[in-house]
Amino acid sequence: MKYEPLSSFRAAAFAMVAVLVVALLVAPAAAEATGTSCDPRGGVCDEDPVALLQRLGRTSGSIASSSSLSSSSSSSSSASSSAYSYSQQRLLERFRAAAAVEIHAAAQGQRVSRGSDVQIPLGEATGWLQGEPFILSKQENADGGLFIVWQFPLVFNNFTIYWRRFGVDLPKDPDVSCESGCPVIVDFPGSGGSVYTQREWTKWYQFQANTTNKFILVTVEGSPDGITFADQVLLGNENSTSKELLHAASSSDTSWNVLGWGKAAKPMDAGTAACGATSQGGTVSTCTKEAMLVENSYGCYSTQLALNPAGCQNNSKSTRKQVFKSGIQPMYTIQCASASAANDWDYFKKALGFVVGGDACTRAGFTKATCVDKARIYYTGQSMGGMSSIQFATSQTESPYYMGNTLAGDLRPAAIVACSAGGSRNNDVDLMGKVPALIMQGATDYISAATPPLGYMFKGRTDRLAWARGKSLTKALPVVLPQATLYLDIQLSNDAPVSLQKAYVLQADVQQGGELLADALGKLEPPCNDKLGNPTGLSVSYYMWEGLKTTLQRVVGLNNNKVAMPQLQYSAVPGKAAEEINIQCAEAGEAAGIESQVRVCAFIGGHTYPWLQSGGVTNYAAFHEFIWEGFLKGGTRSRS
Repeated sequence: MKYEPLSSFRAAAFAMVAVLVVALLVAPAAAEATGTSCDPRGGVCDEDPVALLQRLGRTSGSIASSSSLSSSSSSSSSASSSAYSYSQQRLLERFRAAAAVEIHAAAQGQRVSRGSDVQIPLGEATGWLQGEPFILSKQENADGGLFIVWQFPLVFNNFTIYWRRFGVDLPKDPDVSCESGCPVIVDFPGSGGSVYTQREWTKWYQFQANTTNKFILVTVEGSPDGITFADQVLLGNENSTSKELLHAASSSDTSWNVLGWGKAAKPMDAGTAACGATSQGGTVSTCTKEAMLVENSYGCYSTQLALNPAGCQNNSKSTRKQVFKSGIQPMYTIQCASASAANDWDYFKKALGFVVGGDACTRAGFTKATCVDKARIYYTGQSMGGMSSIQFATSQTESPYYMGNTLAGDLRPAAIVACSAGGSRNNDVDLMGKVPALIMQGATDYISAATPPLGYMFKGRTDRLAWARGKSLTKALPVVLPQATLYLDIQLSNDAPVSLQKAYVLQADVQQGGELLADALGKLEPPCNDKLGNPTGLSVSYYMWEGLKTTLQRVVGLNNNKVAMPQLQYSAVPGKAAEEINIQCAEAGEAAGIESQVRVCAFIGGHTYPWLQSGGVTNYAAFHEFIWEGFLKGGTRSRS
């Protein structure tokens, strides 16, 4: 696929085309020819769709034929043609139109040649035309359970349709394993994650196979609308090795429209004096002008481009080789837009409702439709996955993200587990203290900057930035290190590396909500405040994140008692594995006077889960046990 520099006129034209092309980049590859028979369990068949509809008695004259994309209507139609609306007919036509583009079937690891026809996945008869999920891949796990990846089309607007996927790991015979219904763990990937890469990174499926108390694992996936090279949209498939999947863990072009990150805004270019400026629609700036440089910028998302055709810029022809080799995107955003603007609320309600409603079990061959206990659903995630866990747990009934009133019933979680989950300055979520939550944060995370010293800070009230944890923190160590070690109740040798000294100081500062270093870094000033009046952290990508203090307040409830983080009573988690990353936790919900348990934990590590390459330590057993047994109570924690 070629990418040429765009004039303003061509950029507008490209915006109209790109949303359709990118939406089709991940369409399934053609299946092997099977005559005119379609296996309703296979999800894909090669029978001409018009012929199939005729055979099923559901012909509609305006559906395009195999050899033509004509939309002219026939003078007659069958009595049952009303089952297919005009929008569904147009959907079929658009998939036919995909024959003219090169499509990389990432999930199948195959490529459809340019100009060849595209086989339309008819799934279980033609249910996918009405948005019903169909099976993309199915394999047996080591314990005899099944891992099935489902896919369905989701409409973004009148002109754009995306394939959306989710994976379901079912234990062997859930009717026996979970007599009263299985609990469900929903695993949200972060930005750049896919179903396959996220599943391999967290390895909940391996824990599921070995634990006595079984559960159903649902691995969801962010919107795949990043504009990039065709083979980079969604990485990984059922044939990928563990090494390949872990290497590509955050390299797909997916993201989530959650916690205000999908709201585009103008970059701020005048220091803290410009903090109050708003963009169209009342959004405040979430990034500085440095975020717009090509080497720093996020890629362009088709949904953002659909809303603002001038919001992205094409890389020049002279940098094409650099773009291809370095991973820099062929298009990049020129507004503060680090995430998709997709309707992820529609996607998640569809995906989770499909599982909780029993369809994922019955269509996989199990007999019992009620294989899920709706009262024991748990949302988990790290980074943008953690944000999604919080966003979809909202107690705000007017929010499109509210899960308490879906077509599949009440899908609100019994508890959430979120790590590195700061929102943007345009975040407005409120859990109102109704959802038990485990909130975790790496002490040296410079992406989800939980306090200002973790990233960039302004030099006075100018627009000049300084890396706060660099020289300024080094200079402050003689004063703040003794305070930090006393607060954390740890012993540190005199010859400890400066990097480790800084890590403990930053952990103490995170646990206190930024109080330890608030006045310790000379003339450095924090970035703009968030909506709650707390300073944000400016990440390595020059985006302003809500700090841990604000995240906790949104979880315990905006109208409940204020979270006084310096007064929280942290204690070290027992055990050698916990000692290796110095993970310490406090009960923020109890301190705020609410009934729901809200536990906050900080650990030595960066932008990751505890024990998953945090502080150089990888320990999956500790990771799973800490969450499953330590907080979710072995899957017995139930929504009251």
